[in-house]
Amino acid sequence: MHQKDALRILISGKNVFLTGAAGSGKTHLLRAFLRWADNELKTVAVTASTGIAATHMGGMTIHAWAGIGIADSLSDTQIERIAYEKKLNKRFNDTDILIIDEISMLHHSRLDMVDAILRKARNDMRPFGGVQVICSGDFFQLPPIVRDEAGIPAPFAFRARSWTNANFAVCYLAEQFRQTESVMTRILNEIRSGEVSDDSREALSERIGVKHGKGSITKLYAQNLDVDKINAHHLAEIEGEMHAFPMWSSGPAHLVVALKKSCLAPETLHLKVGARVMFVRNDVMGRWVNGTTGVIDSFDAMGAPVVRKSDGRIVTPEEETWSIADGEKTLATITQYPLRLAWAITIHKSQGMSLDAAEIDLRNAFVKGMGYVALSRVRTIDGLSLVGINNLALEIDDEVQRVDLEFRELSDDNCELAETLTTPSDEEIARLLDGASRREAQQKSGLRSGQRSETKERISRKKLVTRKQPTEKEEKRKSHLITRDLLLQGKTPKEIATLRELTDVTVIDHIEQCVTEGLSVNVSLLESLLPPSRLLAVAYAIEAEGDERLSPIKQALPDDFTWDEVRLGRCIIRAKK
Repeated sequence: MHQKDALRILISGKNVFLTGAAGSGKTHLLRAFLRWADNELKTVAVTASTGIAATHMGGMTIHAWAGIGIADSLSDTQIERIAYEKKLNKRFNDTDILIIDEISMLHHSRLDMVDAILRKARNDMRPFGGVQVICSGDFFQLPPIVRDEAGIPAPFAFRARSWTNANFAVCYLAEQFRQTESVMTRILNEIRSGEVSDDSREALSERIGVKHGKGSITKLYAQNLDVDKINAHHLAEIEGEMHAFPMWSSGPAHLVVALKKSCLAPETLHLKVGARVMFVRNDVMGRWVNGTTGVIDSFDAMGAPVVRKSDGRIVTPEEETWSIADGEKTLATITQYPLRLAWAITIHKSQGMSLDAAEIDLRNAFVKGMGYVALSRVRTIDGLSLVGINNLALEIDDEVQRVDLEFRELSDDNCELAETLTTPSDEEIARLLDGASRREAQQKSGLRSGQRSETKERISRKKLVTRKQPTEKEEKRKSHLITRDLLLQGKTPKEIATLRELTDVTVIDHIEQCVTEGLSVNVSLLESLLPPSRLLAVAYAIEAEGDERLSPIKQALPDDFTWDEVRLGRCIIRAKK
């Protein structure tokens, strides 16, 4: 199925299973759909089966969103308690669309829990309480983790009762955007079919022991122990000063812990000049993407790491913030440079990455699908170096192979369905898809013309999870503009936070966005909230450090300055300019 047909089915309101081989453009299509949903003022919950996958899409785990935590099962009493908990109940009833990414790693029993909770909370016995559910993923990827269930078939989501009841329209994307040459595409397709040819086995064997002439490349291993040992060993071998970058955090401890576990950037980033690193987040200016590799070239005057990418270009990343949001409320945040040591990384954590080159050790592959995940990270056979490979690495779950054939047939039927759908127009469908493509092209080329719109989209995505449904009066107003109206009426940020049920941090986010867009924000009121001596101190710190990054400003100030004061001071100074 082509993306345009799948997008039309998504927009039709049907429950959808969006699938396709690694690199077939599932995430790209979801972003186009989210553009449409934003335009239609739909409240969308963006979730994923794992924390790592959730950060890729700018959402939260389905376990946290649904309030089920790590529970393997729930009693009727527990389902009722979760469904009627005040904050969760509002979330469930406000949601129009629920997206669950990386569905392959979600246990079928947990999908049934989400279904039961939504039906109870919304008092609606339709599947998932009438919420449109979009499951995205590829069951050839890693399966759900199974604890103490030896001999029991993998609990894939398609075995859930709720999966059958939801009557998902299958959209199986057929195009390939990651692999760029026929040998690697053939190998991956043969693994999916369960019939790896002698030619493909020979092609893989020829990559064992191959060394790349471009210096150190990222190594993928099956086990964490191997990865930690390799990274620590290589870093210790480098002479020179060690630089440590601790992660900043705010919010309730349990949410901060969850964020740290789901973020690929480490809690304390240890670096030296010459250290091999990988970016773990896309850059809105297109200077790097998730999976871009390089080495630490130096540290700038402020101590920030300067990276020489594999293509030779020099970049200086800024600190990035990851957050857990509930509608417009930012519940918890962590801030760290979007880097990690990258002499080695686990295959599990590599999901979602695209690598030009990788050294992969599949000698210890311990679950079916692991080899497929690892090999599909690499764009071409020339970019692949194998340490070794066992027989399990090329195997795929028998049940997945069987059901994949069914998914393909159902998708073919839905191609005919797509042809009967006449709205939106072909022009609108093309615009939505082209809009996403244009932003991605700008990211790759680094065109600054796309920075403003991309930054705005990133803010939108970060706060998209259970966005508060606008009232009739507010439905055509953006949230930061509503905050600005209240500010101009003389309401303080704290009063606005209370009135709109937002956090203080979110209100300052809104003020910063207004200032960035050149809108007036009642500067005199903001100045009254910060003693002149403290505003002057912030001004001096900005004059010395610049106003692009908050951390250097705060470090230049006395320890008793809070982050809110620093941000408010920066807003005032920027607005007065």
